[in-house]
Amino acid sequence: MRTLNQEEIDQTISEGELPPNIRNAGEKVAVILTQDWCPQWQDMRGYLPEFTGQVKIFTLEYNKHPQFQKIMNFKETTFGNYEVPYLRYYHKGELITQTNWIPKGTFAALLKREKPFSL
Repeated sequence: MRTLNQEEIDQTISEGELPPNIRNAGEKVAVILTQDWCPQWQDMRGYLPEFTGQVKIFTLEYNKHPQFQKIMNFKETTFGNYEVPYLRYYHKGELITQTNWIPKGTFAALLKREKPFSL
């Protein structure tokens, strides 16, 4: 798991989508935008290390970032999501789905998906 860096955050906000180096970091990529106080995030953070061999995982606890309000506004207006944690899942660079907290079994099932779908 790796935290999004400032350049990747800036590029995401300016382009309205995560940069290609993130979306294509592996065959399967999960990006989680969240806040550190969220109990559902704490649950996900507990099980995600079990999947690091299957998916590249990027995170951003944006409430700890100096641009907190800007990042949150972007997530809410551009990505249209007001909840945390917020997950975007890509397969071969293509957005497959976006969701909020999901339990471990559902996350495991998600990694088998290769075509876009809605939860």
